[in-house]
Amino acid sequence: MTQLLVIGGASLDVLHFAGRTEQAAGGAGMYTAVAASCAGARVSMLAPRPAEMPAPLQPAAQRITWLGPQVTAGELPHFEIAHHGGGRATLVNASWGAEALLNPAHLPADLSIYSCIHIAALSSAQRQLEFLQACRAGGARAFPPARMRVWQPTKPRPCARCWRRRTSSL
Repeated sequence: MTQLLVIGGASLDVLHFAGRTEQAAGGAGMYTAVAASCAGARVSMLAPRPAEMPAPLQPAAQRITWLGPQVTAGELPHFEIAHHGGGRATLVNASWGAEALLNPAHLPADLSIYSCIHIAALSSAQRQLEFLQACRAGGARAFPPARMRVWQPTKPRPCARCWRRRTSSL
């Protein structure tokens, strides 16, 4: 069975759409981890982990092995997104919360057990690069690329270095 480690997390988001406001589970890392689990992989996710699991995140927590520093639910990243229809949305508010607590020291000691390590979108390309370097040093085997285009204009060097190093392992 494929064993996957996803680095990146879950968030508690507020979504505005069709005249309604809803709280929902979010986070690129969480969506990647749950999708891989649904496809049959054994998945671990390295991300800030709430001591008391909020209801929107409970289904994800039941499907994956959640590793990482323990935080309160209020410390999780959270984003507010307004959906306008037609594929358009606006990020109204963003807080990366406890993601700042997550660092390469939280990685499992033996990364060679993972068939693949996916580093999801983090708060900066520099943070992705730090995890990539630590994973390589720890014996990790494969890294599917992920990036956020919004980093390009503001942090082109770390993003480009990270992208080149990730894709060179494919």
